[in-house]
Amino acid sequence: MAIQDWVKGTTPIDGTMIIWAEGTAQDLCQGNKPLTSSTIRRFFGEMRRIQSSFNLSDAHMLQAKLAYDAGRKDGKVKEFYRKLTPGIQAITDKDSFDRFVKIAEAIVSFHKLHYTGRDD
Repeated sequence: MAIQDWVKGTTPIDGTMIIWAEGTAQDLCQGNKPLTSSTIRRFFGEMRRIQSSFNLSDAHMLQAKLAYDAGRKDGKVKEFYRKLTPGIQAITDKDSFDRFVKIAEAIVSFHKLHYTGRDD
């Protein structure tokens, strides 16, 4: 499955998405430069801020904000950007944004479970 299918609602958010989210989180936690908790929390906080007063252009700006982090840092943040960008681009309204938030929330949750590094 592709993240954009879950965001668009063409594929239901189910156990398959959960398995994908956990695998994604595990991958982001591995290697020399894993995705740090502070980076993922900053992204999650911005997502929640947008969710509280939804605006489509703010939702699409998530891609640019994530690109900025990916450009500043080496390692898995670039992969996080590549994984989430198709989902951000698939956001067309509040419902699709809410589905995106659920998917990202699952990744964040599994990242918390699997991350053993230190924050930056």
